[in-house]
This record gives sequence, structure tokens and C-alpha cells, in this order.
Amino acid sequence: MAGWMYRKARGRVGSDPSGEFVPININQTIVKGDIVVISAGMGSKAANAPGSGTIMGIACSGLVVGGTRDADDRIQVIYAGGVEWEVPVWQGGTKKTFAATDIGSAFDIKADTHSIDPDTTSASMILVGYDNTNKTARVVIKESAIALGLTG
Repeated sequence: MAGWMYRKARGRVGSDPSGEFVPININQTIVKGDIVVISAGMGSKAANAPGSGTIMGIACSGLVVGGTRDADDRIQVIYAGGVEWEVPVWQGGTKKTFAATDIGSAFDIKADTHSIDPDTTSASMILVGYDNTNKTARVVIKESAIALGLTG
């Protein structure tokens, strides 16, 4: 599986996730599926464990912006809030699977691998389901992690 996969809008029956084209900061290399955060009023590729109130959404395409930018340096971003996502479970740590007792717990985003880190708790994603055979998890992004005003 290659990164974030939209599963369903939570609490919005029959509604697809919304998004828009956002300007991208200088010195950014964003690929489809990257988490985009707000930095200086524009989008930037998220680092691992993005901070509270910074997550904008998931990049629908890629873009490389060098040391200067122009008005065309924009990509479409699907808002992360109010959406259930399916993501790969990161296999590089100690814990590689989930258990029923993990449902409802917060886990960290491994932005560099487009996955969930089962070793790190109290973070940006809430686990709502899992498939240990296929090494995937279903998650929602915590409201406190979403950039203000971006509710989809």
C-alpha cells in the first residue's frame, strides 16, 4: 500500500472529502500522499510527528519548489479533518501490530513513510481499526492537530 487512502467521511453521510489548491512554501519537495502542514501561511511537507494545529491535509499531487516561488506553485490538498484514512503500519520499530486495546488511542504519524508509528502514543492520529495481516490501520486525525479553520 502506498500511503494515505481515503476511506470515508465521518459524520458527513455521502460526502467526499473536500480540499483546495494551496500555495506551497519555498524549498519544498512534496509528493502525492505527503502530509501538508501550514507554515508561514502556506503549505509545507510535514516532518514526522507534526505539531498541534498545523496539519492541513494530504497532497493530491507532487511539486518541487526551489528558492523562489511564483503564483503557480500550488497543489491540491484534501483536508485531513473529518475523514477516516487507511495507512500502512510502520514496520521499523519494536511494535509492528495493533490489538483491540489500542482502538481509540493516539499514535504518531511517520510523515517520511506515509504511515502510522505503533511505537509512539499520545500523538496526532486516533486508531479506529486495523488489519494486522495486511499491515494497515484506519485512523482519524485528532481535531487538535488540524490547522484552525480547515474542517473540510
